[in-house]
Amino acid sequence: MPRRQPGNFEIWILWLVANVVPWWIGCALLFPLETLMGDIELPMLMVAWGITCALVGITQGWVLKQRLSGMKWWPVATALGGAIAFLGFFTFWGAPFVTGGTFGAAQWLILRRRVPKAWLWIVVQIVAAIAGVGAALLTPVDFMMGDFNHTIFIMGTAVEAAASAVTGTTLIFLLRQRQQARDWPQERAVK
Repeated sequence: MPRRQPGNFEIWILWLVANVVPWWIGCALLFPLETLMGDIELPMLMVAWGITCALVGITQGWVLKQRLSGMKWWPVATALGGAIAFLGFFTFWGAPFVTGGTFGAAQWLILRRRVPKAWLWIVVQIVAAIAGVGAALLTPVDFMMGDFNHTIFIMGTAVEAAASAVTGTTLIFLLRQRQQARDWPQERAVK
């Protein structure tokens, strides 16, 4: 019996989980190191970010494989896009544009041969990064009071959830475009 493909809402939920859970794992790796070693240094943060981006790429790739073939390079593109975005985040005031644009461009290299209008992925990653910044600013945490790790965990979860809602919605749109493009010649032939 052929395996049933998940529906659009299921893909959207899986996408959300595929983005938020790796953030939690990244925090789970980073915070004990910070407790053992003291302040979080930039190299330690880079390693945690790299691991998190690789995990995001793996989990996103798994979700994409539910509907698209040939996604084996997705984790690599995501990790490389994340590494470049990390450097851009600290060197440019327009961090959401750099971060979103870099992730979007890296992942677009994989999507462009699999879905129509894949260029939208770059734009939506920038919008998602801006939504993530907005979610971080609206997160009710106090930087001056309480645990820094708790603050980062909560804000990061809000950022990932907001950005994932935006990119997940666009992913569903692109998958529908792909289905319509595939169905179009058949529909035209019938009429």
